[in-house]
Amino acid sequence: MHSYDVHVRRDGNWWMVEIPEITGLTQARRIGEVEEMARSLIAVSTHSRTEDVGIRITGIQVDTLGDIAESAREVTQLRERAREVESQASLAFRSLIRNLSDHGIPVRDTATLLQVSPQ
Repeated sequence: MHSYDVHVRRDGNWWMVEIPEITGLTQARRIGEVEEMARSLIAVSTHSRTEDVGIRITGIQVDTLGDIAESAREVTQLRERAREVESQASLAFRSLIRNLSDHGIPVRDTATLLQVSPQ
């Protein structure tokens, strides 16, 4: 599968989708439509099937903000790490509660220790 670089920039109410390798330009109303529009244009231009077209979004330009693609990737990665840490914390929390209970520590003391409501 051949992959194409795709440059995206905001222009008014549209996302302009540029594929330099084929000197192609299309547009999308929503950012979620960019990949589909890019694949469709590439497929038509290269006489390929859309499922055989790979794309790499190399940047998403917004005039007043610059390239927002990297910031979006960073936020997505941070949110994923936060979900993982939350899952680990939940497991550790339940395990400690179980251990304290098994050793006769009262619920109120456990709640105070873990800074939660005893309910």
